[in-house]
Amino acid sequence: MFFILTIGFFLIAISTKRHHAQVFSRRKVTNKESRLLKTAGFSSLTASAFLYVDDLGITYGIVFWTGMLTVALFTVCLFLTYKNNT
Repeated sequence: MFFILTIGFFLIAISTKRHHAQVFSRRKVTNKESRLLKTAGFSSLTASAFLYVDDLGITYGIVFWTGMLTVALFTVCLFLTYKNNT
């Protein structure tokens, strides 16, 4: 489930022109691709929320999901920072 969160945040990050150019330096992202990446990213975040709630129950699922959101976002931020310096 953590992998789904990380992929979701990564898709949302590369939907922006700056991060897309940073990761894929060969071309710019179009508006259609940006909308598709954002939709896929938010869909994976929503799906992971349902998976956590289904696995742990509503109370612990939401709490654990928000904690893992923080860890996944930090992972994507570290990747983008490292990618920028290489």
